[in-house]
Amino acid sequence: MNKTNTENTQLTVSYEILLLLNWIMTHEKDRFKKIIDKSLKTGLLVELEKTNNTNFTNDALINKLQGNVADFFNLLELLLHDAVSESLEKTASQKQLMDTIDHIDGAMCDAETIRTSMHTISSTLQNTKTINAKELLLKEVLKKWKPKNNIVN
Repeated sequence: MNKTNTENTQLTVSYEILLLLNWIMTHEKDRFKKIIDKSLKTGLLVELEKTNNTNFTNDALINKLQGNVADFFNLLELLLHDAVSESLEKTASQKQLMDTIDHIDGAMCDAETIRTSMHTISSTLQNTKTINAKELLLKEVLKKWKPKNNIVN
């Protein structure tokens, strides 16, 4: 980009975003390429062809492009923050359920019943944050549980 009389601005990128970008370059090249290919097919190619005739000395255009870069990094920051928060919530929820599962008597309820109950409630837990995971799991286990005849109280 040519230097112009526009105000010198700096963009600060967090360490987390730099790690994300490095991860994408290292581990997600194929997915990233698919995003680029899809973008080209859905209009980016036309926009790129327009830039061949664009004069990049226009201050307004340069400011807009700088704003786009800042918006992109802000979006990455927001998406990363949301994903990390969701992951932590999911891990905490699973941890609480592991404690609950550990308290279920394996002699009374087989592992398959617990596994299928976990599978059944997993989508509900992902779509709803306010639900009590422990209560939902125990209800599902009770629905699926088939007591053995040789159990004596």
